[in-house]
Amino acid sequence: MQRLVTLSLAVALSGWAAMAQGPAVNLALGRPYVSNAPVLPGWTGLVDGDRESDSAPACFATANSPEYPKHVTIDLGGQCTINKVVVYNSGNGNTRTVSLASSPDAQNYKLLREPDFIFADRDPLFLSVAFQPRVARYVRITFRDTWKGGLGGDNCLFLREVEVYGQAGKEMRDDPLKLAATQPPFETDRAVSIFRRYCLEQPGDLDIAVIGDLTVIDADKEGHWATVAANALRRFYPDKRLTVEIAGGTSGSIAYGLEWAQERRGSLAPDLVLLSYGAQAAAAKADVNEFRVKYQGLVNELLTHTAALVVAITPPPYLSSAAGPTGENAERGTWPYAWAVEQVAQSQQLPLVRTASVLARVTDAADRASLLLDSQHLGGAGHQALGIAIADLLR
Repeated sequence: MQRLVTLSLAVALSGWAAMAQGPAVNLALGRPYVSNAPVLPGWTGLVDGDRESDSAPACFATANSPEYPKHVTIDLGGQCTINKVVVYNSGNGNTRTVSLASSPDAQNYKLLREPDFIFADRDPLFLSVAFQPRVARYVRITFRDTWKGGLGGDNCLFLREVEVYGQAGKEMRDDPLKLAATQPPFETDRAVSIFRRYCLEQPGDLDIAVIGDLTVIDADKEGHWATVAANALRRFYPDKRLTVEIAGGTSGSIAYGLEWAQERRGSLAPDLVLLSYGAQAAAAKADVNEFRVKYQGLVNELLTHTAALVVAITPPPYLSSAAGPTGENAERGTWPYAWAVEQVAQSQQLPLVRTASVLARVTDAADRASLLLDSQHLGGAGHQALGIAIADLLR
């Protein structure tokens, strides 16, 4: 049976009284979130409403990476008034010291409780922290350390669920990049080092292929992010002859990508495949699990039948300044599909580029205004930023 830790009763009572004008609801349910550490493939149930499960996908877990602190940040979607956060620990072990904070702008965070709380090891305790009502859009849970010896390795940290209670504010889609800025722009692994040593640093041609739904640019091919990446790499490897094939097809569908890959079975080219999917699936409100399965199938085809280094690229977010979807479609955004790409990439040990995190690092106001042409196509500044990030990953 779970035990409850209730903190600051007097503060809680005053907070509830102040919010008596309306019912408190779980504002975190189904909301997007990001992690500054890799998430264990399939273990994504941080805000899915399941408080009881210690298994994937209902339970949340970070991957077994030793870097601390780790944190996850939930986007409530607007300036909400919150007065309680509940964190459900898992019986899988490792989760130890946690801190809770909120922010109205994803930059200035204020602790919700001092000092940090220490969960008992492997105890499905849940921590309830009540406080005076405050305005917040983002809620962050920070993991300071580990008990070690838990499921999956010493540094896999688990939570069953996080709930944030209060009253919803006006929905705001003005800058989803604020949340993305809390993640690294890319993840690399040993495959990139091998590619660098045996492809980039050796004489000869290098063939780059792009398949996916981020392949269109209204200008000529020279402005495309893959060409920007190739040009940046040429500056570091001037003796290499790099060629770029942008092969997205008119539909940019995974089916087209699979057909393209099957036609090249056993071929020595390309040396590098840049795989960019998710934007069209989001626009069509495609089933996320179906998208993940199809994307996994394409990745398997490439890894099994080609010798190319495959780099996974997540879709960009919808921005309110772009002429993109509205209503329910804009509400959902691209984040579930970005998660699907990231989970497949991690399970297959693919290097990963997070497009939203790349775009979030563009600080010039004029460039930010031209990041996207619409909900599925990058603008000039977006192509430039993404291309430079890919080059930085590879070089």
